Amino acid sequence: MFKWWILVLAPVCLIGQGKASLRWEESLQVRYETRYNAWFGRGRHDRAYQGLLSIAGSCSYFCLVPMPDTAREGAYGEHDVFIGADTVWQVWKNLQTDSLVFVDLSLSGAPTSYADSVHPMTWRLLPARKWLEGMECYQAETFFRGRHYVAWYVPAIPLPQGPWKLGGLPGLIVEAYDVERNLVFQLLSIQGGLSNPRHCVGAGQGIGSYVDYQRYWQNMIRRLRRSMAAQSEAGCLSCRTTSTMKVHTWESIPE
Repeated sequence: MFKWWILVLAPVCLIGQGKASLRWEESLQVRYETRYNAWFGRGRHDRAYQGLLSIAGSCSYFCLVPMPDTAREGAYGEHDVFIGADTVWQVWKNLQTDSLVFVDLSLSGAPTSYADSVHPMTWRLLPARKWLEGMECYQAETFFRGRHYVAWYVPAIPLPQGPWKLGGLPGLIVEAYDVERNLVFQLLSIQGGLSNPRHCVGAGQGIGSYVDYQRYWQNMIRRLRRSMAAQSEAGCLSCRTTSTMKVHTWESIPE
């Protein structure tokens, strides 16, 4: 039996360090040390990134930049297909217009922009507290598109922002991870007055909707499975073996 694995890596970013007294009107750049397990769901292959989160007023931009070792092709199996880019998990947010645009990589590796909801997750605020870089942090958790996340946020920095699509808490998210530790963001630094979130996104600037994003992958998965089934039948008419394909996407996509 032959198995094909497709790993889909989406965009992400980090944010820097600064004073707990920074105000909403000020710009921030937040940097995160990030680890992403490219073999989530079937093993362990952690890849190192630096995340960058740039905030200016109601606008923000997030991305993940691979570290030197990560930029090299990993040791994947001969039937594995890994989709990646130099800068991944890119997300633009505009809280004033309630707009979010993210970049996804197609099966061919071509970037495509889609619109999504801003901070659609529902957080549960927890009593746990800890100190990071001299800032008092509070814990929260949420279940978002198939994954259980834990986040630490700083009420003294009252910005509802965070890495990737995470956010909506009463303070900046300085640490976040899924409970299986396949994706981990840890604060490196926060700096004020250095942020440049490029151009701020507005409603309708995404090429497609989130439904379009789901449909693309649903259709692609069906096409790949039909193609593999046809190849299996043509390659060995007398065989009774079957080929299976497993598609891994970070956000769960109903088939």
